[in-house]
This record gives sequence, structure tokens and C-alpha cells, in this order.
Amino acid sequence: MPPLSPSFKMRLNKALERKNWGHQQLCDVVSKASNQKLRRQTLEHWLNHSKKCSKKFHFFLPFIADALGTTVDQLLYGHELTVKNNLLEIQRLADLTLKIINADSLPKSLKR
Repeated sequence: MPPLSPSFKMRLNKALERKNWGHQQLCDVVSKASNQKLRRQTLEHWLNHSKKCSKKFHFFLPFIADALGTTVDQLLYGHELTVKNNLLEIQRLADLTLKIINADSLPKSLKR
């Protein structure tokens, strides 16, 4: 898979570095990707970037896995990552993520 173009990567990184970035910013950037291949690259780039932000990373794991057409387990195994959270916690995050995806905006408690 060819790398993301420098200009698209710059826009993506800018969105990721915003103080209050979250689901909506991620969706905005991903929606600008012209095709499924580019969307996948964008999400994989975000995944690699997110390893440093463990709380946000864990929060978005189910969304990223779904967007890439895989499972959380496969996603973690594929990127050689480990999660301390147990399966129940991952399910809670998945349920919360679905609520956020269907909401108009992030609840205040989730904004940073």
C-alpha cells in the first residue's frame, strides 16, 4: 500500500494534534479520504499515532476496528500491541463508542 500523500498526512496530523480532538475530528478527516483504501491508510496512520495516547486509543479501538473491517483482537495482534483492559472493559468501550458515534457531539465528560 503506498504511503499517504504529504499534504493529506499534514492535514491528518494537524487534526490529531488539536487539543480537543476526538471522534468528530477523526470522522471529518476520514470522510475527506476519497476511497476505502485511503480511509484505511488514514485510520492506520491514526492508529500508529494513537499508541502514545492510551486512554483515547482504547476509547477508539472498537471504532477503528469496525472501520477497518476487523475485530479489536485482530487489530491489536496485527499491530503487536497489548491492552491491559479485560474483555468486559473493551465491551464497555465498544458500547460507549456506539453511543458517541450516534450522538451529535461528545459529552462534556469525554472532552479534553
